[in-house]
Amino acid sequence: MNDKFDLMEERYADWPRSISKVVANNALAEFRESVGYDSLRELPCAVCSGLCSNEHWTVVSVREINLLLLEASKYYENPFFEVDFVYGHPYICESGCKILLDKDGFIERGTDGKNDDSFDLQICNGCK
Repeated sequence: MNDKFDLMEERYADWPRSISKVVANNALAEFRESVGYDSLRELPCAVCSGLCSNEHWTVVSVREINLLLLEASKYYENPFFEVDFVYGHPYICESGCKILLDKDGFIERGTDGKNDDSFDLQICNGCK
């Protein structure tokens, strides 16, 4: 037992050692990335409005969704609820469906001339 202690004492006699700048900077960069805004941020699902971290949602094109599944009940068409069913997306407008979506779950994208879709949806894994 004493031999083992003596060996460890000799091995770590100069402990703590200074850390090189490269190792320190790499560790700091890794830490900042793991606790950064993008990795901790929670964003709303366009379908259920639930908040999810970026590893628990997916970006989906509006055209990949069966809009009939998201159609609102006639009950919510009552002016009392003040629901705006206009989203400014050609696929949704052409469908004629009055669907419920959380506009905070929209991901804006530029139009490239070939496609006039103005946004995609971020959808949590539960709604996907």
